[in-house]
Amino acid sequence: MAKTMVDLDEQALREAQAVLGTATKKDTINRALGEVVASARRAEAVAAEIERGHSGFYRRLLAPEVADTLTR
Repeated sequence: MAKTMVDLDEQALREAQAVLGTATKKDTINRALGEVVASARRAEAVAAEIERGHSGFYRRLLAPEVADTLTR
């Protein structure tokens, strides 16, 4: 892990610690970075599913003969 010196907004750090339930600056920053990456990945996954929907990928699931088999 790299050591980096940065100026931090102390109020934002305290708020992030409270939200994340972390005790140290290091844990707070690492957890926050992980949360940002995870959030971006979730947004990408949602966008991909929306695109699938627009492409008609799920249209066959709405067909009565398929929908009937899903509810049994």
